[in-house]
Amino acid sequence: MPSWLVQFGPYFDLIAGCSMLIPTGMAWSRRAYLTGGLRPLAILPGFLFASYWLMQLGIYLWHYNIAIAHLNTVVESLILIQVYHDNAKKLKQRQVIRWLMFAFACFALADSFFIEGFDQINSYTNLFESILVSVLILAYFEESVFIHHKDNLFKIPLFIASIGVLLYLAGTVMLYLFSEYLIKINDLHTYRAFYSFNSFLFFVLAMLLTRAFYLVKPPQPKILEQKWGARVA
Repeated sequence: MPSWLVQFGPYFDLIAGCSMLIPTGMAWSRRAYLTGGLRPLAILPGFLFASYWLMQLGIYLWHYNIAIAHLNTVVESLILIQVYHDNAKKLKQRQVIRWLMFAFACFALADSFFIEGFDQINSYTNLFESILVSVLILAYFEESVFIHHKDNLFKIPLFIASIGVLLYLAGTVMLYLFSEYLIKINDLHTYRAFYSFNSFLFFVLAMLLTRAFYLVKPPQPKILEQKWGARVA
């Protein structure tokens, strides 16, 4: 890995972390028109921005931020699961997702306090998050293709956002699964490469969330046809 990329890495992390301000502002500007899963999704960029700075604060003040990383993973996961819960149309789907959310929360607590502990990243919880949310996204994709087969899927806000989330989770689980091993063997260059790639996917997520919230438009007034053919809003 080039040395200049190692030196530039922290600055790219900063750019990626601050990029979440863009979809946060876009979501706020569209807040009156958000429905279904877009409402909890609007919380995500602001949370990710805050969690980035909490992680930096932990390093600066205590030289430790693993407990913060554990909490961030759990809250991030619950927000994402809530997105697809609120977007589900059928009662049975919502009930299943609620049970999955409960199972995830129980596993996350067990992982943090008993399995992996607060001395290392909660990689098992992150893996569980990635699998669970990815399954929910793929189920949503299948449903979207069936329902909106005549529409342009890339004009659907949640569809665009889901692509970003799927890419981001793929990068995050790779980072978390291999980070402890790379640190133990002191391969900091490869670790930095993984981290920079994850920051890039974080930036991509920010841009796709921005695009998703930008696509949210005010509902169009219905056009009523009167008997004599005139149209009124």
